[in-house]
Amino acid sequence: MCRKMFYLLSFALVFGLGAASSQAAPPPAPWANQDIGSPTPGSADYNPATQAVTIVANGNDIWNNADNFHFVYREFSGDCTITARVASFSTGSNSWRKAGVMIRDDLTAGAAFVDEVVTGGDGGGSGFQWRDSANGGCGWDQGGITGTSPPHWVRLVRTGNSFTGWLSEDGDTWVQQGAAHTTVMTDPISIGLAVTSHATGELVTAVIDNVRGSVSFGPYYKASQPKPTNNSTVDADAVVLEWSPGDAAVSHDVYVGTSFSDVNTSAGAVYKGRQSELKYPFDPLDPFASMPLI
Repeated sequence: MCRKMFYLLSFALVFGLGAASSQAAPPPAPWANQDIGSPTPGSADYNPATQAVTIVANGNDIWNNADNFHFVYREFSGDCTITARVASFSTGSNSWRKAGVMIRDDLTAGAAFVDEVVTGGDGGGSGFQWRDSANGGCGWDQGGITGTSPPHWVRLVRTGNSFTGWLSEDGDTWVQQGAAHTTVMTDPISIGLAVTSHATGELVTAVIDNVRGSVSFGPYYKASQPKPTNNSTVDADAVVLEWSPGDAAVSHDVYVGTSFSDVNTSAGAVYKGRQSELKYPFDPLDPFASMPLI
């Protein structure tokens, strides 16, 4: 008999770590933040407990021959990847406001750049865009993707002079937005997070977290990329649950239950033990597996 199994997973890592402070502060070195161009001054606050950055920004746009926005960045050389989640983005008067990840040749307003951004709704809600030369015009590739809105994950990949932009709803399954694009930049480049209100004098606020890849604000401790994927339904008599480890993780705790909130907080969930491997063979007869017969 075939059973349909719906798996709800939560992970807790085993570390001897002290509690992180929740007090907001500027992004830690080697990160920096500044206005690009001449917008109304913006700011960036970093929460070490959540590894989230709250960026307050103005700027008439990231587009045309020169940009105006707030940039949280650090230097990097060579091939690189930056991934982040635009967790929230405040409303504003212009639905072309933008928040996302950027790789930039330098910090002048007209510098060459590539970015992957979430918008306020225009352009399908997201876009992969670039400027190929200093003070030149910009290009944009929507890739036919529509309906994007926060919270949403964004990613840029640099391989030599070739760049690709990616989107994900959950941080696990990714879709490339548009085609790869060639933009020549000179190392070291500036890589980080960009936000603009696209409305002169108006400030908007974006909260961006889960920054990882070639650069991050610190170790990313949470397990990720579960297989089967989040919210998936699996038709099988048994399944092996797998995941990617948090940075420097030595083991992971596994909980199961019939409610996502129970599993996510471990309250009301059943503890299945500490796993030293990156997998757990799930018992199909477990009464907490939520497995209706089909």
